[in-house]
Amino acid sequence: MQQYRVSYTYDNPHPAGPLKGKAVVNSKQEKGEGLYGPFGHATVTACSKIKQDVTRTYSEVCADRLKR
Repeated sequence: MQQYRVSYTYDNPHPAGPLKGKAVVNSKQEKGEGLYGPFGHATVTACSKIKQDVTRTYSEVCADRLKR
């Protein structure tokens, strides 16, 4: 499953904060879209795909476990 790292700023933050935040989500968000953070409504400032490198295949993992 592809995941995305999202940065956002709160639309109406409390004077004590927080003013901005980050999250990992499963769907791509566009800059300027609204979302609900833990402390209220926020606007997306950036969204980037998280790289998930595949280093070994399933058969390689199984072969290593059988060797043990």
